[in-house]
Amino acid sequence: MNRTKLAVLACCVGLGLAGCASAPVSYYRLDTDGGAGAASVVASPRVQVGPVAVPPWLDRQQIVLDDGSGRLQVLDQSRWAAPLPNMIAAALARSVGRSFGGATIDAWPSASPLAADWRVVVEIHALQAQPGKGLHLDAAWRIEHDGKVAATGRRVADFPAAQGMDGLIAAHDAALDQLGADVAAGLRRVIR
Repeated sequence: MNRTKLAVLACCVGLGLAGCASAPVSYYRLDTDGGAGAASVVASPRVQVGPVAVPPWLDRQQIVLDDGSGRLQVLDQSRWAAPLPNMIAAALARSVGRSFGGATIDAWPSASPLAADWRVVVEIHALQAQPGKGLHLDAAWRIEHDGKVAATGRRVADFPAAQGMDGLIAAHDAALDQLGADVAAGLRRVIR
C-alpha cells in the first residue's frame, strides 16, 4: 500500500471514529429569579434556608425523569450544574427573599447555621418530572427558632411544563417559587 492510500485510509478511519463521539452534555441550574428581589437588610432577622433533603434517586448529577409508573430514566446528557439540594436551597432563598422583605436570607450550605436567627428546613418527598406532562412536587418545610419548631407547612402540587428539557426546568422553577412563597408566608406569621 502506498503512502497516499494509507493517508486516505487513516483519514477515513479518523473521521469515522469522530462520528461515533457521544452527544454533548447540557447543564441546567434552577433560577426562581423571575422578578426583582426585595433588598436585603443587614439588620435582624437573619434566615437560613436549608438544609434541603431530596430522595436518594434524585440526589445525583444527572436529571431524573419519572414515567409515572415508577420507572425512572436517568439522563446522562442532561445534568444539574451543582448538587440538587444546594440549588434548591439557593432558589428557595431567592424566592423567600422576594416575598419576605426586611430580613437577610441566606442559603445553606454557604450560610453558617450559627449566624441565623431562623432556619428553614425543607424535605422534598417527590419532585417527579414527566416529559409532556409536567412536574409533581410534594415538599414539607419547617421553620425553627432557638432549636424549636415555630411553623410547618407542606406544598403538594402539579406544575405544567412546555415540551423539552427547558420546559421541565421552568416547571421546577415555578414549583420552587410557589414553595418559597409558602415559606415566606410562614415566616411572616412567626416573625413579628
